[in-house]
Parts: sequence; C-alpha cells; structure tokens
Amino acid sequence: MTEFNLPIGTELFIEHLESDGQEYSCVTLIGFLHAQSLIVTMPKREEHVVQIDRGDELIVRFSKADTIYAFSSKIMEINRAPYPHVHLTYPENIQAKLLRRGNRIDVAKHALQLKIKNSDFDGAVTIADMSEHGAKLISDRSLGQLEEKLTIELDLPQYPEKVELNCKICHTESFMDEDSNKQTYCHGIEFFGLNTMALSFINSFIYENIERVKNSSI
Repeated sequence: MTEFNLPIGTELFIEHLESDGQEYSCVTLIGFLHAQSLIVTMPKREEHVVQIDRGDELIVRFSKADTIYAFSSKIMEINRAPYPHVHLTYPENIQAKLLRRGNRIDVAKHALQLKIKNSDFDGAVTIADMSEHGAKLISDRSLGQLEEKLTIELDLPQYPEKVELNCKICHTESFMDEDSNKQTYCHGIEFFGLNTMALSFINSFIYENIERVKNSSI
C-alpha cells in the first residue's frame, strides 16, 4: 500500500474515465485516513459542480516540485452533510514522472492558437513546438525582451478552467516569412511555476502529437 502524505489543501486534478479522458475537474484534499480513503471537496469545472456517481473511475493527478504524480481511484461515497464532500478510494500505487528536459517535438502542423494574459499584445501567436520545460512561439510581433515573464492562456473545452502556462523568454529572433512576405518573430520560452492542470496539459499535448507522428508514419 502506497504511503500518501500530502498536505491538506492540496489541489488535485481529476480525469473522469467515463468521459474517455475528455473531461477534467478540480478538487481540494481536505483529509485522508491511511489505507481507507481520501476526502476531497466536490469536483468543479468552471466554478460549477460536476455530476458524479458512486463507483465512477478516476485518474487523480497532483504535482510536487518538478514531478507530476498520478494514481487510479474510485468514488466511494458522496456526502452532503455536514458539508458536501467526496470519499475516494485510497491509492494502491502512485506513479511519478520527473519532468526532464527533452522530448521536444515539432507540432507546427497541429499548432494551438493562444492568448498572452495581462499583456497589450493582440497579434496572432502559435505554439510551434513544445517540450516538458518550454516551447517555441511564433508571432507577427515581438512578445517582449529576454527574461521577460509571460502567462500563456489556453481556453480548452475539456479542461475545467483556462490553462495557464507561466513562462519567461529565453531566446528571440526575427525573420522574413517566405509565404506571407511579412516579418515574423520566433521566441524560445521556458516554463516555470506550473500547476497540476498545466503539467497535465503539456504531457497530454506531447503524447497526442507523438501518437500523430507515429500514426502518420505507418
């Protein structure tokens, strides 16, 4: 039996397996009893409580430092008194994945459009490639200077909230795009301070694109 020792108040990111991995929600850990159950708040997506049932199967993720953890669980009980809370089965095995540099793949053909939060920038920005620690952004205007910090915001329907990727600019260059004949800017960024949802998105995005590359080569 895995030893579970997370502080109360830790945010947990839940993937609902009944939705074929397409729906996620967030809960807060409010208690646990070793080898018995975890007690969490009602799962929410976009500030709305998510419909759940006893026996629902879940993948639960959380992050600590540079590692993302995941374990399988089920909903044991749903209680409304004295306050709404949920009992999850205690994890049998927790898998850990250290986020290392590397595994960078070209995603230009499957690029995502994004917004820069708290910025005057209103041009087009595209993620051209991504790894677990950073990405390459292509834009029609400069995003900022070296070491400048940005927050990338992605509004994706399968996530309970907007995914925010905190980053800083570590490389920048400009070139003339041959197709559009316009000045184009390339920025190398490094991620920092990512929450569980952001880490899950990055890993899912990389995996999905690796699978596309594999399938296209068959």
